[in-house]
Amino acid sequence: MDSTKYKPPRMRFLNGQEFCHYVGLGTIQDTKEVGPALRDAIDIGYRHIDCAPLHQNEEEIGKVLHEKTTAGDGTIDRNDFFITSKIWGTNLNPEKTEKSFRKSLADLELQILDLLLIQVPFGLKEGDENFPKVEDGTFCLSDVDYTNTWKVLESLVDEGSVRYIGVSNFNCAQMQRLLDTPGLKYRPVCNQIEISPYYVNENLIQYCQKRDTHVVAYAPLGAPARLWVKKEDPVLLEEDVIKKIGKIHQRTPGQVVLRWGVQRGYSVIPKSSNPKRLTDNLHIFDFSLTAREMEEISALNKSQKAYGFQGARKSLNYPFNEPTHIEQGGSAIL
Repeated sequence: MDSTKYKPPRMRFLNGQEFCHYVGLGTIQDTKEVGPALRDAIDIGYRHIDCAPLHQNEEEIGKVLHEKTTAGDGTIDRNDFFITSKIWGTNLNPEKTEKSFRKSLADLELQILDLLLIQVPFGLKEGDENFPKVEDGTFCLSDVDYTNTWKVLESLVDEGSVRYIGVSNFNCAQMQRLLDTPGLKYRPVCNQIEISPYYVNENLIQYCQKRDTHVVAYAPLGAPARLWVKKEDPVLLEEDVIKKIGKIHQRTPGQVVLRWGVQRGYSVIPKSSNPKRLTDNLHIFDFSLTAREMEEISALNKSQKAYGFQGARKSLNYPFNEPTHIEQGGSAIL
């Protein structure tokens, strides 16, 4: 198959509105890596691109989008793309939210953003530091209410700068509180959350899907390259059951895990800068896992998160206090 012509299937939001491709590209990469990786990904066929100002690389992403798409000097129709960005915890104050969005839109060199997410439900002290800390090493928190942030996102939809709005890292109670907000104009179309066979997150997935909120999985391969990984931490793609199923289907462990995800009904946004793995990650739609194989993979669940934002544990809006959450790697930051 000529990978440059491959078009992965699209999916729709559960409310019927058109959404993105099932497989997108995560961009939590440094500024030198993200540009070449994105160019390769677009050439291979990726059109769902997940961004965040927290990654500090949206300018580099914008240059590639300008180069490749009709939003700039390129030839690929901008409307074929689905671009996501986010509002980080230091910008949840409504006075800061719109400014953060405008910067992302300018950095990405876009006229309109497809999806804007509140990245975390907890507020952090405003300023230049993404992770402001107090003496004990935990985050310096603010008491900003994410329901007020949501009103700013709704206004951006009304003015036509954003097509859809959603949330990330919200638990069931926080989702429900947002849905119950008086005067709510737009429901969140998605909740982007961590999901992998080590952290199946079944309760939250079911909660969202029953309420027509699409789920997008970040770290779907278990985030093996996270900076705080320990030598003794298990490696998802080296699990015997994953390798066994891969041999049966003649697929890589990564393809098996991503197929497990989309077969559960949500989108996945793996990160890679390797052209072969980028291609492999996109080609998961010409095989299926049996019910038994799905169960075997789900049985790997350890209720372990790779990203726990443990520095925000003291926040009343810390999202991971719902049972059961075991942090993997012990990072005091993420």
